[in-house]
Amino acid sequence: MPPDQPFDFVVFEDGETEYIGVRLNDRPEEVVYLRLNGDGVSNDFLVNDPEDEGYAMTYIIETTKRSDGVWSLETLDAKKQVIHSSELTE
Repeated sequence: MPPDQPFDFVVFEDGETEYIGVRLNDRPEEVVYLRLNGDGVSNDFLVNDPEDEGYAMTYIIETTKRSDGVWSLETLDAKKQVIHSSELTE
């Protein structure tokens, strides 16, 4: 992905478990949650607790294998407002 992308990701599988590694490129200090959307399902993952000092720039989501279809990954602020959204294509 070009360097101006808000985040990079990589998807890898181990049997029925899927891992999505995310590296935040744009304003990682503002990203509190990642949201995975698809197949009528939406899951939020806490990345940076606003109560803690500092912040993470990388995060690994562990989930069951995604079925075929359109999936997206969003970065959210502390109020769960979407900062960036990107379709997950491998």
